[in-house]
Amino acid sequence: MVFPFEPIEGQLVTLQARLMRQAHAFLDIELNIGNITPSEAFRVMRDEVAMSDAWAKLCVERYTTRMPGHAPSYFYGYTRLLQIRAEAERAMGAQFQSREFHRFVLAQGPLPLEVLRGAVARQFVRGFARSQPG
Repeated sequence: MVFPFEPIEGQLVTLQARLMRQAHAFLDIELNIGNITPSEAFRVMRDEVAMSDAWAKLCVERYTTRMPGHAPSYFYGYTRLLQIRAEAERAMGAQFQSREFHRFVLAQGPLPLEVLRGAVARQFVRGFARSQPG
């Protein structure tokens, strides 16, 4: 994770992007089940997430007509991947290498997350343990 090593401006941008993703996931669902109106979602994106009017409008259109359901499914995948990575880090301790983990995950291609989790546990974590001397 590079976040703590970024300059302060980079950390701010990273936090802004995280806030935007979380708002996307939440607002998409709330709009599509009728708990909030498009104008309320627009206000949240503009006032709470600090997006421009144009970006907030585009987001609300995305949730309601262009790609409803995409934001929460993306966010779910993101959080599951973080969990899979954390499991690998715990299992490998100081031997965990971020670059190798990401290289392994990308080499698997598109997989259901539980299948990816199993591959990481069986092939990445255990495979690493078998390749170590001793």
